[in-house]
Amino acid sequence: MDDGRLHVVIDGDASELRRVFEQISEGFKKTQDNAERTGRVIENSFSGLSSTLDGIQRKLRGALSVAGATAFVRKVFEVRSYFQDIESSMEVFLGSAQKASKFTSDLKDYAWYNTFEFDELAAASKQLIAYGTAADNVIPIIDKLSNVATATKQPLMELVQIYN
Repeated sequence: MDDGRLHVVIDGDASELRRVFEQISEGFKKTQDNAERTGRVIENSFSGLSSTLDGIQRKLRGALSVAGATAFVRKVFEVRSYFQDIESSMEVFLGSAQKASKFTSDLKDYAWYNTFEFDELAAASKQLIAYGTAADNVIPIIDKLSNVATATKQPLMELVQIYN
Protein backbone atom coordinates (compact mmCIF):
# COMPACT_ATOMS: atom_id res chain seq x y z
CA MET A 1 0.00 0.00 0.00
CA ASP A 2 2.27 2.75 -1.02
CA ASP A 3 -0.17 5.15 -2.61
CA GLY A 4 -3.23 4.45 -0.49
CA ARG A 5 -4.64 1.76 -2.69
CA LEU A 6 -5.16 -1.77 -1.59
CA HIS A 7 -3.69 -4.42 -3.82
CA VAL A 8 -5.14 -7.90 -3.58
CA VAL A 9 -3.52 -10.86 -5.18
CA ILE A 10 -5.74 -13.83 -5.86
CA ASP A 11 -3.95 -17.02 -6.42
CA GLY A 12 -5.90 -20.11 -7.32
CA ASP A 13 -7.04 -22.58 -9.90
CA ALA A 14 -9.05 -20.82 -12.69
CA SER A 15 -10.02 -24.04 -14.48
CA GLU A 16 -13.48 -24.13 -12.87
CA LEU A 17 -14.08 -20.51 -13.87
CA ARG A 18 -12.94 -21.27 -17.43
CA ARG A 19 -15.33 -24.26 -17.60
CA VAL A 20 -18.30 -22.12 -16.49
CA PHE A 21 -17.45 -19.45 -19.09
CA GLU A 22 -17.24 -22.14 -21.79
CA GLN A 23 -20.67 -23.49 -20.78
CA ILE A 24 -22.11 -19.99 -20.93
CA SER A 25 -20.49 -19.42 -24.31
CA GLU A 26 -21.81 -22.79 -25.56
CA GLY A 27 -25.32 -21.83 -24.34
CA PHE A 28 -25.17 -18.52 -26.25
CA LYS A 29 -24.03 -20.34 -29.40
CA LYS A 30 -26.91 -22.88 -29.12
CA THR A 31 -29.40 -20.03 -28.56
CA GLN A 32 -28.05 -18.22 -31.62
CA ASP A 33 -28.23 -21.41 -33.73
CA ASN A 34 -31.81 -22.05 -32.55
CA ALA A 35 -32.79 -18.46 -33.36
CA GLU A 36 -31.31 -18.75 -36.85
CA ARG A 37 -33.03 -22.11 -37.42
CA THR A 38 -36.35 -20.76 -36.13
CA GLY A 39 -35.93 -17.69 -38.36
CA ARG A 40 -35.41 -19.90 -41.41
CA VAL A 41 -38.47 -22.01 -40.51
CA ILE A 42 -40.59 -18.86 -40.12
CA GLU A 43 -39.19 -17.41 -43.34
CA ASN A 44 -39.93 -20.65 -45.22
CA SER A 45 -43.42 -20.77 -43.72
CA PHE A 46 -44.14 -17.19 -44.82
CA SER A 47 -42.68 -17.92 -48.23
CA GLY A 48 -44.97 -20.95 -48.57
CA LEU A 49 -47.91 -18.95 -47.25
CA SER A 50 -47.13 -16.13 -49.66
CA SER A 51 -47.07 -18.47 -52.66
CA THR A 52 -50.31 -20.10 -51.44
CA LEU A 53 -51.94 -16.69 -51.08
CA ASP A 54 -50.70 -15.70 -54.54
CA GLY A 55 -52.30 -18.85 -55.94
CA ILE A 56 -55.56 -18.13 -54.14
CA GLN A 57 -55.49 -14.54 -55.35
CA ARG A 58 -54.92 -15.66 -58.96
CA LYS A 59 -57.83 -18.11 -58.69
CA LEU A 60 -60.06 -15.45 -57.14
CA ARG A 61 -59.14 -12.98 -59.84
CA GLY A 62 -60.01 -15.60 -62.43
CA ALA A 63 -63.28 -16.40 -60.67
CA LEU A 64 -64.11 -12.72 -60.25
CA SER A 65 -63.36 -12.00 -63.89
CA VAL A 66 -65.62 -14.91 -64.87
CA ALA A 67 -68.27 -13.64 -62.45
CA GLY A 68 -67.83 -10.12 -63.82
CA ALA A 69 -68.12 -11.32 -67.39
CA THR A 70 -71.19 -13.37 -66.48
CA ALA A 71 -72.77 -10.36 -64.76
CA PHE A 72 -71.96 -8.18 -67.77
CA VAL A 73 -73.52 -10.65 -70.21
CA ARG A 74 -76.57 -10.96 -67.97
CA LYS A 75 -76.89 -7.14 -67.82
CA VAL A 76 -76.54 -6.85 -71.60
CA PHE A 77 -79.27 -9.48 -71.96
CA GLU A 78 -81.52 -7.61 -69.49
CA VAL A 79 -81.00 -4.28 -71.25
CA ARG A 80 -81.60 -5.82 -74.67
CA SER A 81 -84.70 -7.53 -73.34
CA TYR A 82 -85.90 -4.23 -71.85
CA PHE A 83 -85.50 -2.44 -75.19
CA GLN A 84 -87.29 -5.29 -76.98
CA ASP A 85 -90.19 -4.93 -74.52
CA ILE A 86 -90.38 -1.19 -75.22
CA GLU A 87 -90.21 -1.84 -78.95
CA SER A 88 -92.98 -4.48 -78.67
CA SER A 89 -95.19 -2.03 -76.80
CA MET A 90 -94.55 0.63 -79.41
CA GLU A 91 -95.33 -1.86 -82.16
CA VAL A 92 -98.75 -2.39 -80.62
CA PHE A 93 -99.34 1.38 -80.38
CA LEU A 94 -97.88 2.32 -83.78
CA GLY A 95 -99.12 -0.70 -85.74
CA SER A 96 -95.81 -1.75 -87.34
CA ALA A 97 -92.46 -3.19 -86.26
CA GLN A 98 -90.59 -0.79 -88.54
CA LYS A 99 -92.25 2.32 -87.06
CA ALA A 100 -91.70 0.97 -83.55
CA SER A 101 -88.02 0.29 -84.23
CA LYS A 102 -87.45 3.77 -85.66
CA PHE A 103 -89.36 5.46 -82.83
CA THR A 104 -87.46 3.50 -80.14
CA SER A 105 -84.16 4.37 -81.81
CA ASP A 106 -85.10 8.07 -81.96
CA LEU A 107 -86.17 7.96 -78.31
CA LYS A 108 -82.84 6.37 -77.31
CA ASP A 109 -80.97 9.11 -79.17
CA TYR A 110 -83.10 11.78 -77.47
CA ALA A 111 -82.54 10.20 -74.05
CA TRP A 112 -78.79 10.87 -74.32
CA TYR A 113 -79.49 14.62 -74.16
CA ASN A 114 -82.28 14.60 -71.61
CA THR A 115 -82.09 14.73 -67.82
CA PHE A 116 -84.72 12.02 -67.46
CA GLU A 117 -83.96 8.31 -67.65
CA PHE A 118 -84.93 6.32 -70.73
CA ASP A 119 -87.56 4.32 -68.84
CA GLU A 120 -89.35 7.55 -67.80
CA LEU A 121 -89.22 8.85 -71.37
CA ALA A 122 -90.53 5.53 -72.69
CA ALA A 123 -93.40 5.55 -70.19
CA ALA A 124 -94.23 9.16 -71.13
CA SER A 125 -94.14 8.19 -74.82
CA LYS A 126 -96.50 5.28 -74.25
CA GLN A 127 -98.92 7.58 -72.42
CA LEU A 128 -98.84 10.22 -75.15
CA ILE A 129 -99.31 7.65 -77.95
CA ALA A 130 -102.08 5.90 -75.99
CA TYR A 131 -103.94 9.24 -75.81
CA GLY A 132 -103.66 9.66 -79.58
CA THR A 133 -100.57 11.81 -80.06
CA ALA A 134 -98.91 11.12 -83.43
CA ALA A 135 -95.51 9.37 -83.11
CA ASP A 136 -93.78 12.24 -84.96
CA ASN A 137 -95.00 14.69 -82.30
CA VAL A 138 -94.18 12.62 -79.21
CA ILE A 139 -90.48 13.53 -78.78
CA PRO A 140 -91.03 17.29 -79.33
CA ILE A 141 -93.87 17.23 -76.76
CA ILE A 142 -91.78 15.20 -74.29
CA ASP A 143 -88.95 17.69 -74.81
CA LYS A 144 -91.19 20.62 -73.82
CA LEU A 145 -92.76 18.73 -70.91
CA SER A 146 -89.38 17.51 -69.61
CA ASN A 147 -88.06 21.09 -69.68
CA VAL A 148 -91.05 22.25 -67.65
CA ALA A 149 -90.69 19.27 -65.28
CA THR A 150 -87.01 20.03 -64.73
CA ALA A 151 -87.64 23.75 -64.16
CA THR A 152 -90.53 23.18 -61.75
CA LYS A 153 -89.08 20.03 -60.17
CA GLN A 154 -92.25 18.11 -60.96
CA PRO A 155 -92.43 14.47 -62.06
CA LEU A 156 -92.51 14.13 -65.84
CA MET A 157 -95.37 11.63 -65.78
CA GLU A 158 -97.50 14.07 -63.78
CA LEU A 159 -97.09 16.69 -66.52
CA VAL A 160 -97.78 14.09 -69.23
CA GLN A 161 -101.03 13.19 -67.49
CA ILE A 162 -102.01 16.85 -67.24
CA TYR A 163 -101.14 17.34 -70.92
CA ASN A 164 -103.26 14.38 -71.92
